[in-house]
Amino acid sequence: SLHQAAISGYNLNILIDQGADLDVQIAEGTYIGKTALFLAAQFGHMIYVEDLIEAGANTEIKDDEGKTIWDIDRSRPENFLHKAASWGLKDLANYLLNKGYDPNKKSDKGWTPFMYAGDKELEVFHLLLENGADIDIKNNDGKAVWEIQYEKNKTVLHYAAYQGDLELCKLLIKKGAEVNGFITEGKYSFEYPAFT
Repeated sequence: SLHQAAISGYNLNILIDQGADLDVQIAEGTYIGKTALFLAAQFGHMIYVEDLIEAGANTEIKDDEGKTIWDIDRSRPENFLHKAASWGLKDLANYLLNKGYDPNKKSDKGWTPFMYAGDKELEVFHLLLENGADIDIKNNDGKAVWEIQYEKNKTVLHYAAYQGDLELCKLLIKKGAEVNGFITEGKYSFEYPAFT
């Protein structure tokens, strides 16, 4: 069923394409009142959250406790916008920003959605920046986004340089990003395309 697919993360798109009713609420059991959208979100399948919203799922349905998916999510320290940024889901991030999500909300470890977007394709990073993300906010370790080291010691400057994003490189360097540091895969950040 659609609800099982939303929980497991398997075959949901097939059911969406076949015209399944996206807004059916579970009538009994553990997940009473939940729709596929609630379940996909609850089980961390953010790609399917994006797909369900794009397919027209009603985002204002209330569960058996009278709460919408937004009521439940906004109370969490790490919300959908953090997850959309982490997954690089630009359309979902844009939707959430238009719903009033705060691009500067910190998770338990002090990370903003901006920080989660720093090691992805930088479309979400730019989207957050355009929607008021504060590049100077520091996480619980006292680091701003340009100081965070991601996989293999890469920084957002490495990703921006690799993707040829000269304007973002300039902004990060102006803020204090280390140009000559954090050797990654035998390269300095200035050896990537934006600098060559």
